[in-house]
Amino acid sequence: MSDMFFSPNDWQSVVFRLTIALLIGVVIGMNRERAGRPADSSGSS
Repeated sequence: MSDMFFSPNDWQSVVFRLTIALLIGVVIGMNRERAGRPADSSGSS
């Protein structure tokens, strides 16, 4: 087992996971923007 979290030869899996995370973030951001909720953590109002 190597000391790194992923193998340098596994870059396709890393790129795939980062792309999925980016798409999920975009979807959540658009959803919040449409609902008029700011993306801060100041609690519910």
